[in-house]
Amino acid sequence: MKNKSDPIPPHFQPTQLIDDIRPITIIGGHYGSGKTELALNLAIALAKHRQKYQHTHEIVLCDLDIVNPYFRAGEHPEMLKAYDVKVETASVNQYSAVPSLQYNIHAKAITHHNYQILDLGGDPEGATAFAATANQITQFKYHFYWVLNPYRPETRNVKNALQIASEIEKRARMPFTAIVLNPHLCEYTTPGTILDAQKFVIQVSKAKNIPIAFQIVEENLYWQLVETHLPFLCIQRKLLKPWEGV
Repeated sequence: MKNKSDPIPPHFQPTQLIDDIRPITIIGGHYGSGKTELALNLAIALAKHRQKYQHTHEIVLCDLDIVNPYFRAGEHPEMLKAYDVKVETASVNQYSAVPSLQYNIHAKAITHHNYQILDLGGDPEGATAFAATANQITQFKYHFYWVLNPYRPETRNVKNALQIASEIEKRARMPFTAIVLNPHLCEYTTPGTILDAQKFVIQVSKAKNIPIAFQIVEENLYWQLVETHLPFLCIQRKLLKPWEGV
């Protein structure tokens, strides 16, 4: 077991992952898989990296979830403002916001000095709003991450997980480029659930024929992990249930 006084090894820090970040990072997956947690933590990690190395690029988190009214990235502008991360949103009552959002994505993605993180809605329905933008995004360097939580009921086996991924890709009109493993059971997550999920995601990766980018692990659980077989991004949960914030 690791000691909390030990530094987190360099390959577990965001640096390596950030080096591989593209001007556009699209985050999709099944409802409840942890897409928005990843979007928020990735934006903040980029912002900290920018400050550390005195970079000047702009970071924009685009909330494209027009399906789920809860746990949306766009509901946390003050948190992101503290890191100088800009937020653009589209809601069910603001379909007109999508074309302007589409323009901004294209304009800013031309340069490698700017980063856009697009948080799609969950499931195939959530990816539909993104489809009109997909054709033009493919001309830029991008990642389309499939956030997979094998402990969600609908993605507990390889067949079902692949089916949901295929439906999301069809609606989004774009294939996933890599898998992000997010093996969580909220407050019931243990090192054992994390390690068991690694075996599962390797099977899914082989069946889908796309790589595993990294896995997500809460910082408090990192210290309990004896070993891990995948690079991971340590996160702090930003989206807490009402009773968890007291």
